[in-house]
Amino acid sequence: MHMKNGIHCTCAQASIRSLPIHLLCFKQIKFAQSILIIGGGPTGVELAGARLLEFVGAKAGDNTLNWLKSKNVVVKLEQSVDLNAFTDGQKIYQTSNGETIEADCHFLCVGKPLASAWLKETVLKNDLDGQRRIKVDERLRVKGWNNIFAIGDVTDIPPHSEIAIVSLGRKDVVAQLPFLTISGRIPGFIKSRDLFVGKTRKQMGLNLVHI
Repeated sequence: MHMKNGIHCTCAQASIRSLPIHLLCFKQIKFAQSILIIGGGPTGVELAGARLLEFVGAKAGDNTLNWLKSKNVVVKLEQSVDLNAFTDGQKIYQTSNGETIEADCHFLCVGKPLASAWLKETVLKNDLDGQRRIKVDERLRVKGWNNIFAIGDVTDIPPHSEIAIVSLGRKDVVAQLPFLTISGRIPGFIKSRDLFVGKTRKQMGLNLVHI
Protein backbone atom coordinates (compact mmCIF):
# COMPACT_ATOMS: atom_id res chain seq x y z
CA MET A 1 0.00 0.00 0.00
CA HIS A 2 1.18 3.50 -0.65
CA MET A 3 0.03 6.50 1.31
CA LYS A 4 1.05 9.91 0.00
CA ASN A 5 3.26 11.58 2.60
CA GLY A 6 2.38 8.69 4.86
CA ILE A 7 2.56 4.96 4.33
CA HIS A 8 3.86 2.57 1.72
CA CYS A 9 2.54 -0.95 2.34
CA THR A 10 2.97 -3.83 -0.09
CA CYS A 11 0.72 -5.86 1.98
CA ALA A 12 2.22 -8.72 6.11
CA GLN A 13 3.62 -9.67 11.06
CA ALA A 14 6.35 -8.16 13.01
CA SER A 15 7.46 -8.81 16.53
CA ILE A 16 8.61 -5.79 18.54
CA ARG A 17 9.83 -7.06 21.90
CA SER A 18 11.48 -4.21 23.77
CA LEU A 19 10.95 -0.59 24.72
CA PRO A 20 14.12 0.67 22.95
CA ILE A 21 12.84 -0.79 19.69
CA HIS A 22 9.43 0.80 20.28
CA LEU A 23 11.08 4.18 20.74
CA LEU A 24 13.22 3.73 17.64
CA CYS A 25 10.16 2.83 15.57
CA PHE A 26 8.29 5.83 16.95
CA LYS A 27 11.10 8.17 15.90
CA GLN A 28 11.30 6.61 12.46
CA ILE A 29 7.57 7.04 11.93
CA LYS A 30 7.53 10.57 13.33
CA PHE A 31 10.24 11.94 11.06
CA ALA A 32 9.61 9.89 7.92
CA GLN A 33 7.81 11.41 4.96
CA SER A 34 7.00 7.95 3.63
CA ILE A 35 7.10 4.47 5.16
CA LEU A 36 7.18 1.04 3.54
CA ILE A 37 5.29 -1.66 5.42
CA ILE A 38 5.99 -5.09 4.00
CA GLY A 39 3.17 -7.47 4.79
CA GLY A 40 -0.59 -7.70 5.10
CA GLY A 41 -1.09 -9.77 8.23
CA PRO A 42 -2.45 -8.53 11.57
CA THR A 43 0.67 -6.52 12.44
CA GLY A 44 1.55 -5.18 9.03
CA VAL A 45 -1.77 -3.82 7.93
CA GLU A 46 -2.87 -2.58 11.34
CA LEU A 47 0.37 -0.63 11.42
CA ALA A 48 -0.86 1.03 8.23
CA GLY A 49 -4.20 1.76 9.86
CA ALA A 50 -6.20 -1.42 9.23
CA ARG A 51 -6.05 -5.17 9.45
CA LEU A 52 -6.82 -7.79 6.80
CA LEU A 53 -7.03 -11.40 7.91
CA GLU A 54 -7.35 -14.51 5.78
CA PHE A 55 -10.80 -15.35 7.09
CA VAL A 56 -12.27 -11.87 6.62
CA GLY A 57 -15.06 -12.06 4.07
CA ALA A 58 -15.28 -10.17 0.80
CA LYS A 59 -17.64 -7.49 2.13
CA ALA A 60 -15.50 -6.74 5.18
CA GLY A 61 -12.44 -6.72 2.96
CA ASP A 62 -14.10 -4.27 0.57
CA ASN A 63 -15.05 -1.97 3.45
CA THR A 64 -11.48 -2.02 4.69
CA LEU A 65 -10.07 -1.42 1.21
CA ASN A 66 -12.42 1.53 0.69
CA TRP A 67 -11.35 3.00 4.03
CA LEU A 68 -7.70 2.72 3.04
CA LYS A 69 -8.36 4.40 -0.29
CA SER A 70 -10.14 7.24 1.51
CA LYS A 71 -6.86 7.82 3.36
CA ASN A 72 -4.91 8.07 0.07
CA VAL A 73 -3.52 4.57 0.42
CA VAL A 74 -2.82 2.58 -2.74
CA VAL A 75 -2.90 -1.15 -2.00
CA LYS A 76 -0.52 -3.39 -3.93
CA LEU A 77 -1.67 -7.00 -3.78
CA GLU A 78 0.14 -10.22 -4.69
CA GLN A 79 3.56 -8.58 -4.71
CA SER A 80 6.61 -9.10 -2.55
CA VAL A 81 9.75 -7.14 -1.73
CA ASP A 82 13.17 -8.80 -1.66
CA LEU A 83 15.23 -7.44 1.24
CA ASN A 84 18.15 -9.87 0.89
CA ALA A 85 20.23 -7.24 -0.88
CA PHE A 86 18.95 -4.38 1.28
CA THR A 87 21.51 -2.03 2.82
CA ASP A 88 21.07 0.49 5.64
CA GLY A 89 20.06 3.88 4.34
CA GLN A 90 18.48 2.48 1.22
CA LYS A 91 15.32 4.31 0.15
CA ILE A 92 14.45 2.57 -3.11
CA TYR A 93 12.64 -0.78 -2.96
CA GLN A 94 11.66 -3.03 -5.85
CA THR A 95 8.65 -5.33 -5.90
CA SER A 96 8.40 -8.74 -7.52
CA ASN A 97 6.54 -7.08 -10.40
CA GLY A 98 9.50 -4.81 -11.11
CA GLU A 99 7.84 -1.74 -9.62
CA THR A 100 9.97 0.63 -7.52
CA ILE A 101 8.81 2.27 -4.30
CA GLU A 102 10.63 5.09 -2.54
CA ALA A 103 10.37 5.25 1.25
CA ASP A 104 12.37 6.77 4.09
CA CYS A 105 12.21 3.57 6.13
CA HIS A 106 10.51 0.20 6.16
CA PHE A 107 8.94 -2.24 8.61
CA LEU A 108 9.15 -5.95 7.87
CA CYS A 109 5.90 -7.50 9.07
CA VAL A 110 6.03 -10.87 7.35
CA GLY A 111 5.19 -13.93 9.40
CA LYS A 112 8.15 -16.22 9.93
CA PRO A 113 7.97 -19.92 9.01
CA LEU A 114 6.77 -22.27 11.72
CA ALA A 115 9.56 -23.42 14.01
CA SER A 116 8.75 -27.06 13.37
CA ALA A 117 11.75 -28.13 11.29
CA TRP A 118 13.17 -30.03 14.28
CA LEU A 119 10.22 -32.42 14.11
CA LYS A 120 11.75 -33.91 10.96
CA GLU A 121 14.26 -35.61 13.26
CA THR A 122 11.57 -37.17 15.46
CA VAL A 123 8.92 -39.87 15.23
CA LEU A 124 6.60 -37.20 13.81
CA LYS A 125 8.72 -36.62 10.70
CA ASN A 126 6.02 -38.13 8.49
CA ASP A 127 3.20 -36.19 10.13
CA LEU A 128 3.96 -32.75 8.66
CA ASP A 129 2.20 -31.24 5.67
CA GLY A 130 3.80 -29.23 2.89
CA GLN A 131 3.86 -26.11 5.07
CA ARG A 132 5.52 -27.93 7.98
CA ARG A 133 2.31 -27.98 10.01
CA ILE A 134 1.36 -31.00 12.10
CA LYS A 135 -1.56 -32.96 10.69
CA VAL A 136 -4.20 -33.52 13.37
CA ASP A 137 -7.68 -35.04 13.52
CA GLU A 138 -10.88 -33.50 14.89
CA ARG A 139 -9.72 -34.29 18.46
CA LEU A 140 -6.36 -32.57 17.95
CA ARG A 141 -4.55 -35.89 17.97
CA VAL A 142 -1.63 -36.19 15.59
CA LYS A 143 -2.96 -38.32 12.77
CA GLY A 144 -1.92 -41.93 13.21
CA TRP A 145 -1.26 -41.50 16.94
CA ASN A 146 -3.58 -42.06 19.90
CA ASN A 147 -1.48 -40.44 22.61
CA ILE A 148 0.14 -37.42 20.92
CA PHE A 149 -1.76 -34.15 20.68
CA ALA A 150 -0.94 -30.79 19.09
CA ILE A 151 -2.55 -27.37 19.43
CA GLY A 152 -1.93 -23.86 18.14
CA ASP A 153 -0.64 -22.43 14.90
CA VAL A 154 1.60 -25.44 14.34
CA THR A 155 -1.42 -27.58 13.43
CA ASP A 156 -3.03 -27.81 9.99
CA ILE A 157 -6.42 -26.60 11.22
CA PRO A 158 -7.48 -23.66 8.98
CA PRO A 159 -8.95 -20.44 10.43
CA HIS A 160 -12.69 -20.87 10.78
CA SER A 161 -13.87 -17.86 12.76
CA GLU A 162 -17.00 -16.17 11.42
CA ILE A 163 -16.29 -13.08 13.49
CA ALA A 164 -13.58 -10.54 12.72
CA ILE A 165 -13.10 -7.07 14.22
CA VAL A 166 -10.74 -4.92 12.19
CA SER A 167 -9.30 -1.66 13.51
CA LEU A 168 -9.28 1.18 11.00
CA GLY A 169 -7.18 3.84 12.64
CA ARG A 170 -7.95 5.08 16.15
CA LYS A 171 -11.76 5.16 16.03
CA ASP A 172 -13.25 3.43 13.02
CA VAL A 173 -13.75 -0.33 12.97
CA VAL A 174 -15.17 -2.83 10.52
CA ALA A 175 -16.80 -5.87 12.12
CA GLN A 176 -17.66 -9.08 10.32
CA LEU A 177 -20.35 -11.00 12.18
CA PRO A 178 -22.02 -14.29 11.16
CA PHE A 179 -24.90 -12.58 9.32
CA LEU A 180 -23.85 -8.94 9.14
CA THR A 181 -20.94 -6.67 8.26
CA ILE A 182 -20.88 -3.17 9.75
CA SER A 183 -18.31 -0.40 9.81
CA GLY A 184 -17.79 2.92 11.56
CA ARG A 185 -17.60 3.82 15.22
CA ILE A 186 -20.46 1.65 16.48
CA PRO A 187 -18.63 -1.69 16.06
CA GLY A 188 -15.72 -0.05 17.83
CA PHE A 189 -17.59 -0.58 21.08
CA ILE A 190 -17.35 -4.32 20.50
CA LYS A 191 -13.60 -4.05 20.56
CA SER A 192 -12.21 -2.58 23.75
CA ARG A 193 -11.45 1.16 23.56
CA ASP A 194 -7.91 0.59 24.77
CA LEU A 195 -7.45 -2.61 22.73
CA PHE A 196 -7.56 -4.68 25.94
CA VAL A 197 -4.58 -2.84 27.46
CA GLY A 198 -6.55 -2.11 30.63
CA LYS A 199 -7.72 -5.70 30.97
CA THR A 200 -4.20 -7.03 30.48
CA ARG A 201 -2.66 -4.59 32.97
CA LYS A 202 -5.29 -5.59 35.54
CA GLN A 203 -4.48 -9.27 35.04
CA MET A 204 -0.79 -8.47 35.57
CA GLY A 205 -1.53 -6.52 38.76
CA LEU A 206 -0.42 -3.19 37.26
CA ASN A 207 -2.02 0.20 37.76
CA LEU A 208 -4.78 0.97 35.29
CA VAL A 209 -4.04 3.58 32.67
CA HIS A 210 -7.03 5.55 31.41
CA ILE A 211 -6.91 6.06 27.64
